[in-house]
Parts: sequence; structure tokens; C-alpha cells
Amino acid sequence: MSGPPFAVSTDEVEALYRGRTEIRLLAQLNVLAQNTRFQERGLSRLQENIFLLTLH
Repeated sequence: MSGPPFAVSTDEVEALYRGRTEIRLLAQLNVLAQNTRFQERGLSRLQENIFLLTLH
């Protein structure tokens, strides 16, 4: 689905910040139930990833 909001993959986060930061995945949340507008658009899954980026 085109955004906004715009999806950013885990691979993209790593490509952008690897080497300058420590990247820790803190949580993966299924948030589709809380976002009915996305359900209405036919999405079957909506996952939010929460990262902690710490500068080296």
C-alpha cells in the first residue's frame, strides 16, 4: 500500500544506520485491530516494529 504512512523495512533501517549505531528491535506489534481504516482497505496484517538506535 502506498503511504502515508510509509513503510520502512528492517533491512532499510539496517542499511541506513548500520555502522554508526547499535540497532535493537524492542518490539513487534500487530496493530491492525486498532486501525480500522486499514482493515477497510483490505489489509490482512499491520505490523509495527520499534527500534532503539544508539550512536556508537
